[in-house]
Amino acid sequence: TDKILRPFEPLRVSKDVARVWGRTLTYGKRLLPASILSRNEELLAAPVRFRLRSGDKLETLEISGATKSASALALVREGQTTVRGLRLQGRQTLEYDGCLKLELDVFPSGAVPVQELSFEIPLRPEVARYLHTCRADWASSRSQAIPRDGWKSKFMPFLWVGDEDRGLAWFSETDESFRVADANAVLEIVPSAKQTVLRVHVLDTPTELREPLKLVFGLQPTPVRPVPARKARIWHGAHFGMENETAGGAGYLKLPAAGNLDLRRGTLEIVATLDFDPEEAAQTKHNHILFRLAQANGDQVCL
Repeated sequence: TDKILRPFEPLRVSKDVARVWGRTLTYGKRLLPASILSRNEELLAAPVRFRLRSGDKLETLEISGATKSASALALVREGQTTVRGLRLQGRQTLEYDGCLKLELDVFPSGAVPVQELSFEIPLRPEVARYLHTCRADWASSRSQAIPRDGWKSKFMPFLWVGDEDRGLAWFSETDESFRVADANAVLEIVPSAKQTVLRVHVLDTPTELREPLKLVFGLQPTPVRPVPARKARIWHGAHFGMENETAGGAGYLKLPAAGNLDLRRGTLEIVATLDFDPEEAAQTKHNHILFRLAQANGDQVCL
């Protein structure tokens, strides 16, 4: 549709700066953003880039780009660069909701040796505190603090990194064009003092690139739209196998509901003093159950 849906705002472009609701993307003369502000805070520690190792030389590639078209609905930028016998030709489309689509074609001139090709998003360490990733069917999702020694994963179509207030999501429909030796290290998060790099490994084994390579990625800075005031609600979260798990720890307190709990009135308040760091625990386990209500029909409510 050509209509801008509420609560989004028209995309505004001034020179090489694009503004959507709550976020500002600055490109300069690049195809991809050199700066992304969300809620007036910078997400990036350095420009979004590619990394190429060819002929045993490792290079950081920041593809030059310029605006092809701009409207209230979308900004289209195109650019290209040639390095070591490879022509990288890209097109990015930023829509008014802040979703960015990158289409990159890699054209080799003959048989070009490539040892590594990866996509990198250098994030400020202050922002890159947590991650959330999931499969397309949402059956295998994970949310946790980013471990101090980093994180690796098999290909997942969605990976978000951020803090309590803002973040940046990367996504891709397929890894069909990827050639990665370790299937469990396609996605990687590498923390350091100055930047935390979200790295997507596309090629990491010696390859003679003879045919064009096409990549399609997406980026989405968050929050996407205003967050409504939270209202009291009942929420139940679960995962497959949860019905067979119990909370770990030194012990538990079990109280019969009959005669002690009247669901027609009152509230239940729980005050807990934790003897562990929740952020540390979240790095290894995400199913912590503080309270379980078991009903006579077998249903359970877990907090």
